[in-house]
Amino acid sequence: MSSFENSPSLEKWFSLAESLSSETALYKDLLAVCERQKEAVIGNDVKAVAAIVEEQQSGLNALKKLKLEQDKLLSALACEDQRIPKLEEILELAPIGLKDELKRLLESRQAQATKLRTEGSLNRTLIDTQLQYTSFCLDLMTGRDSIPGTYSGSGALKDDGVPRRKIIDQSI
Repeated sequence: MSSFENSPSLEKWFSLAESLSSETALYKDLLAVCERQKEAVIGNDVKAVAAIVEEQQSGLNALKKLKLEQDKLLSALACEDQRIPKLEEILELAPIGLKDELKRLLESRQAQATKLRTEGSLNRTLIDTQLQYTSFCLDLMTGRDSIPGTYSGSGALKDDGVPRRKIIDQSI
C-alpha cells in the first residue's frame, strides 16, 4: 500500500463516491427488473419476458461501462502500482470525512449485488422449471415419451417396439 498516493485530489474521491452510488442505483434498478421478470415467468407472459431480457441487458451494459470507469478511477487514485487496486485498499487512504461514506456506499453496493444474485438464481430456477413443464407438455402431445430407447452394442438406437401414442390422436 505504500505505492498509493497519500493525498489524491478530493475530486477523485467524490467521483468514486458518485460512481459507487450510481452502481448501487443500477443494482436496485436491476432488482426491480428481476422482480418483474419473476412475475412474467410465473404468469407465462412470453412477450414481457423478452422485453425484460432486453432491459436487463441494457442495465448490465451500463454496469460494465461503470466498472471500466471505476477501474480507471482506482488506477488514478493509485500511484505507481501496475495493477488496479482493490476498492477496499483505496478506501483505507480516503480522507477522514469521506472514508465512512465510501465504506457505507461499498457495503450498500455489496448488499444490492448479493440480492441481485439471489433474485437472478431464483428467476433462473423458475425459467428452468417452466421449460421442463413445457417440454413435458409437448412430449405428451407429440407422443415422445421421457424414456428414450437404449443403444445396442453397435451404437444403433434400440427401439422397444412399443408404438408412441399422441394425446391429440387418441380416440375416446
